[in-house]
Amino acid sequence: MIISALRGDIVEWDYLSDIRYADPFNEIELEVIVENGERTWRLPAFWRGDHRWSVRFRPSSPGTYTLRSRCSDTRNPSLHDVLHTMRVEPSETPSPEGLHIATDKSRLQQDNGTPFLWLGDTWWMGLSDRLPYPEAFRMLALDRKEKGFNVIMIVAGLYPDMDAFDPRAANVSGFVWEEGFERINPAFFDEADKRISYLVAEGFIPCIVGAWGYYLLKTGIEKMRKHWEYIIARWAAYPVVWCAAGEATMPYYLSPTPEADKKKQKEGWTQILRFIRKRDPFRRPVTIHPIERAREETSEPDLLDFELLQASHNGYESIFRGVELIGKSLRETPKMPVVMGEINYEGIIHDTSAEMQRFAFWSGMLSGACGFTYGANGIWQVNTQERPFGASPHGGCWGNTPWSEAMTLQGAYHVGLAKRFLQTLPWETMRPQPDTIVPAQGRTKRDTPYVAGIEGKLYVLYFYGPVYPWDTRYRLRTLNPDSVYEAFFWDPRTARRHPLDAVTATEKGEWEIPSLPTFEDWVLVLREDSTLSPSKTPVAATSFKRKLQNVLRPLRHFGLRRFFSS
Repeated sequence: MIISALRGDIVEWDYLSDIRYADPFNEIELEVIVENGERTWRLPAFWRGDHRWSVRFRPSSPGTYTLRSRCSDTRNPSLHDVLHTMRVEPSETPSPEGLHIATDKSRLQQDNGTPFLWLGDTWWMGLSDRLPYPEAFRMLALDRKEKGFNVIMIVAGLYPDMDAFDPRAANVSGFVWEEGFERINPAFFDEADKRISYLVAEGFIPCIVGAWGYYLLKTGIEKMRKHWEYIIARWAAYPVVWCAAGEATMPYYLSPTPEADKKKQKEGWTQILRFIRKRDPFRRPVTIHPIERAREETSEPDLLDFELLQASHNGYESIFRGVELIGKSLRETPKMPVVMGEINYEGIIHDTSAEMQRFAFWSGMLSGACGFTYGANGIWQVNTQERPFGASPHGGCWGNTPWSEAMTLQGAYHVGLAKRFLQTLPWETMRPQPDTIVPAQGRTKRDTPYVAGIEGKLYVLYFYGPVYPWDTRYRLRTLNPDSVYEAFFWDPRTARRHPLDAVTATEKGEWEIPSLPTFEDWVLVLREDSTLSPSKTPVAATSFKRKLQNVLRPLRHFGLRRFFSS
């Protein structure tokens, strides 16, 4: 058989068995060896039901490919050693770009070399019928696309906050496995295919989470390997990212042996990580969703391509914990990109409003993360007005806000603005510069400015604030005294700019940061610009006013506060 294809397209073909098996899914293993003279791919086939198997491939270059099947039942000529030819023609249509790790191990980038700023949204249960396809699913996807999200984190059927075969886990074709984990349900994946392919067509990278961590002890290692091999066979040809498990070492909520479970899960998921890396013919990036840090969820951190972090949902405490986790991860080996994977879902518990989303995004990105994952309470579990998710196994309920209402929360809009703004700057070469701020501040103070940039060239600061005019002024160090800088405040709520006069530094390379436009959070940018002339601001007058304010500062409690804001 000759198969025709275009470069970059997903190609699928079938194998039908002439031999009848009592349990095809468990009795037969089938793969196809694809070669084009330059490279070899070992593609796992996936069972479609009955006696049919399918294979998916995405050719990256034109030419002729040979396709030879290998079956565990070598006596079956309809499955074993079947030879096909694929002829791939060039295509002018751009195909979706996959991701890989940059050479310096500091960030992700697209296959064409473009730096990739990860802005994820959390749809843990988005493959269940709680988010119907096509109307609801497409509505949410298009809203997220418009806001600037480029990654969707989604679980392949074995969801958190429930036990196996909870009715809330089904899609219109049932559960992801038959009850008792006897065999995969191909019809569940047929429905899921529609959603994954739609996300890819709309420009998203699906980050596919194989299962929540505690399911490993319910399925056992071998069944979880089969689960992951099936996921790889179905979706590895797409530009996806693999997340081996969610909260991998977290025991089941009601487990009587949590410490023993945690140890077993850590070793078990390490085996699954090893399997994913070996079995995926397209070598998609691999990570794991953690309780805190991904590298702590496995006994072999070098199996990870990048590190996800979770800083929990405790408001300000989580912000500072997130910054601490980022710094710790960046200092350790093996070196890998760091992405905030979960923090302060908007609308969960308390202190998680839109401004907290801005605080989480900017503090994380300016501390060295290369991506941020947003979440909205109501979307991750897909509440509807008629079907709120309700209680978790522990008996508590995270909240019943419908997904359609949670979709409109302002935090998602604000982090989208932030991502687009950072992409106007050389964000991929920026590094944290906490020592450029004087006076230095502790990382657990809310008014601490976060700073990243390129020394002497670019400085990006985030002030959660407020910073009052009558308080000690911050100074920015390490500027080039011979340079002139464009400077402006950027409003993280509206994306409007508030220009400042051109900036020059003192002989020591310092510049005193002016008052923020309002008593809210702000972004400040200084960018070296050889086309600008030095500011004509009357420095002597400004200096005199500052000295006078310093003299009068002790009197600010005696009715003179208005002077300090003038």
